[in-house]
Amino acid sequence: TDHIARVKEHYQKALKKGSDNLYNIPLRMKDGRLVFVDISNSLIEFQNQKFINCILHDVTEQHKIERERNAVFQISDIIAKSSDLDTILRKAMDIILKNLELEVAVIFLYNHRTNELTLSFLKGFSEAFIEKFARQTVTANTSRICAKTAFTKEMQYLQNPFEGSMGTYLHPDVDKDSLQTVVSIPLIAEGTLVGVLQVITNRNRRFSGENLMLLEALANQLAAGILRIQLEQGKHQDDQFLASILTDSVDAIVSMDAENLITSWNRGAEKIFHLNREQAVGKPFTILFQNPNLLDHEQIHRVLREQGFIKDYELENITQNGRKITLHISLTAIKDHNGKFVGSSAIIRDITEQREMQERIQESEKLSSVGQLAAGIAHEIGTPLNIISGNAEYLMMDLKPEDPKMEELSIIIQQTERIAKLIQQLMDFARDTLPSFELTDIHQLIDNTLTLTRHQIKKHAITLPTNLNG
Repeated sequence: TDHIARVKEHYQKALKKGSDNLYNIPLRMKDGRLVFVDISNSLIEFQNQKFINCILHDVTEQHKIERERNAVFQISDIIAKSSDLDTILRKAMDIILKNLELEVAVIFLYNHRTNELTLSFLKGFSEAFIEKFARQTVTANTSRICAKTAFTKEMQYLQNPFEGSMGTYLHPDVDKDSLQTVVSIPLIAEGTLVGVLQVITNRNRRFSGENLMLLEALANQLAAGILRIQLEQGKHQDDQFLASILTDSVDAIVSMDAENLITSWNRGAEKIFHLNREQAVGKPFTILFQNPNLLDHEQIHRVLREQGFIKDYELENITQNGRKITLHISLTAIKDHNGKFVGSSAIIRDITEQREMQERIQESEKLSSVGQLAAGIAHEIGTPLNIISGNAEYLMMDLKPEDPKMEELSIIIQQTERIAKLIQQLMDFARDTLPSFELTDIHQLIDNTLTLTRHQIKKHAITLPTNLNG
């Protein structure tokens, strides 16, 4: 109606002005084809009568080229201006349907990890379609046109797809009898399958070869946009994942600039050094250590510039809360694209518990060695001690109780038992057994000690008076 009004308006202008032109006027031919014409109107006067000479120029091909170029540019512009995939799919779908004069279409996105097509955007379909075709596995023996398109990566066709009960998959506002053919196009960019686009042609509008070429051009542009967004999202996810690893690491991960000033600080560093980010960033790396002289920074920078790294460096440190810790440090040089040294990164691990565990293991190994030695001593000394003790007891049998030798032999027996007991205690200590406690007569202990040492005391002319009743 609008175009008819325009033709009449410009006809009147030609009568008044003598000429007028119209461009890209659509005309529906008897065979159903839609053509576009430019109309040139010029006024002719003959025998006092006015005539309009109307010349129609068929510009259908030029219009198709211009339409295709504009449609592709529109999708390209949407992709350039938006990073939201849902927005791109929605607007691209509107452009495709408008330019091809269609009303039913669907876009599936392909997931390489799961080998599935996921329904992402559609027009003209019902909830039943969404429930039935929301996810489709791509296999060689599939009967579904969408999955077959993805598997073969080739365009597929299906005539009269919504006959009978299949009409339930259409939206109630869509006339299923007007639909003719499913055209299923793989969305491929840079050799990578990113999805499938399906449109349903209309019996009332001829879907020509030119329409198919336009559909392919728009599908290719859409595929390129989908791939770009997916790559950006994947990179963003990778960046987030890496940032999470660096931020949440239990080890301190610190970066410094060329002047050795701290530029980044993670949670592991906060836990080890008891400094928050505000207290650390911008400060010299040396503030982390109680004795900065332990780190020869000139030597470290020289090695970093030459080798590119320093690993397995250990030192003792005192934290801000006074705790003594052992640190394991590895440093890596950071260079720009020209190979110039611009800073370094450090991975610092608190190995205090590890070192303490190693010391306990070493102590345990020492005790084990002592136990083995004690066992050997007990075996080698036990027999001679038994002989000495046995002979002393045998000699005591032939002596009278008042014989002075009885006391000497008793001391020999006591001392052999004492040595045997000491060896047993040494073996018990090596086995890491719990100590035993018992009441002891301190007077008796002193008497026994003096008896054992009386010969040494007498030899050195020592007088040792005792009063144990005080």
